[in-house]
Amino acid sequence: MVTLILIVIFASLFGYFATINTTSVVLHFLQYSSRPLPIYLVILASIGIGVLITMLFNFLRWFTTNMKLGKKEKDLKKAQNELNELNKTVHKLELENTKLETELGKEDVDEDSI
Repeated sequence: MVTLILIVIFASLFGYFATINTTSVVLHFLQYSSRPLPIYLVILASIGIGVLITMLFNFLRWFTTNMKLGKKEKDLKKAQNELNELNKTVHKLELENTKLETELGKEDVDEDSI
């Protein structure tokens, strides 16, 4: 709803601007010249090109950020898997240590062990 209101406001302002600025201009670029165009069309085209260029740069920034984020997430998942494997190894070693202690006759019970 807010977007619709903003579009209506922008269109009204542009319509008012277009009725005031109807003088014709000729664009020259190197050896090429355009036919006479109303100045409001030149300004509208300039704004449109600027928006497109900005969108391109924002897309490129978004794309590179997502690539970096994806790599970081992959590294994080790999580190989490390594941590899980190390926890399994520690648990196996603790069980083996407890088994060896009972075989040797040390019957001290550690409340902190599993």
